[in-house]
Amino acid sequence: AFQVLQSFIILEAEGGIAILDQHAFHEKILFEEIHRKLEEGASESQRLLVPDVVDLPEELVPLLDEAAAALRTFGFEVEHFGPRTAAIHAFPALFDRGPGRTDLASLLRAVLEGLREEASARKALNPVEDRVYRIASTIACKRAVKAGTPLSRPEIEFLLARGDLAKDPRHCPHGRPTTVFFSRRDIEREFDRK
Repeated sequence: AFQVLQSFIILEAEGGIAILDQHAFHEKILFEEIHRKLEEGASESQRLLVPDVVDLPEELVPLLDEAAAALRTFGFEVEHFGPRTAAIHAFPALFDRGPGRTDLASLLRAVLEGLREEASARKALNPVEDRVYRIASTIACKRAVKAGTPLSRPEIEFLLARGDLAKDPRHCPHGRPTTVFFSRRDIEREFDRK
């Protein structure tokens, strides 16, 4: 397996080649890991030596308490720090493994935005399950390695090994494909081989 365009991983698969979107593939792996941890009731946290202080837009501040309670389920510890700031004291331990870096401030803002959209749309199909799914999806997306990020050989191997554990690694939580497969016949056809 090797990386191309700092966004895709190419590997030989049975009968052809597979091209993986590194962000979507990693996002799906993380999403399933988060759900597995929630089912096991074991969301371990990694405490920060110094809290990560996050500036918030004024319209998101009222949602912080609700977000902090929801995020606690996933292993975050977040609290008010000032009139328009929050302090992140801990984050999920699974963030410490694998490629990529997590921008905790961006993640917190994205979760708050999701709660604001949920409130304005008044979604009520299954509020608890729906919210858990959306927050898990947001966490996985923000934590996943981004397109344009160079990956080392061990990072590529880490992703491929974790992908083998996923129930359905073919689609990210948003429904996008993570992998495209080209059979040997597809490739030969492109080269006018009969």
